[in-house]
Amino acid sequence: SDIITRRVIVVVLLMLCIVPLLTYSSPIDDELDATIFLSDINVEAGLDCDYLGRSVDNFRSFMDQLGGDGSLDQPFLVALDVSPPRCEDSIPINFANEEIIAATRDEALRTISTDPVTVDGLAYSVAATFNLDPYMKQQSIASIYLMLFVIFMLIVLSTQFTGDAQ
Repeated sequence: SDIITRRVIVVVLLMLCIVPLLTYSSPIDDELDATIFLSDINVEAGLDCDYLGRSVDNFRSFMDQLGGDGSLDQPFLVALDVSPPRCEDSIPINFANEEIIAATRDEALRTISTDPVTVDGLAYSVAATFNLDPYMKQQSIASIYLMLFVIFMLIVLSTQFTGDAQ
């Protein structure tokens, strides 16, 4: 009885240590904060195209880093719409990768739109669309590993307790 209790305690502690390693948590919550920040910059920039262009470049660079390997076939940021439209002649700000958007299922696309802020009669807002497909695949693989680990532990414990009972 004392040995069984010790084994159960060791197994529970082992599972408490290993389960978080097999649980995937993606860093995709950062895109909401970054989009809101870009919206604030959009309002503050006004008609300053250089400032807005640098801010959009930094936003896109941050999203490329957030997307992991930054592969061109699965980019994280797939569309950006900064309103009101301006500066497009000198600096390309708005874009949409229609090919990736069309090829990605709806559940794997997340669009974040900020509420419009009106300043001097102009409505300022930002809408960004993100491709979550790579994250969903990584989360699925991590869930399979976690399930296999739990099955393995249940089989090992079952055989141990069966041996102890006999």
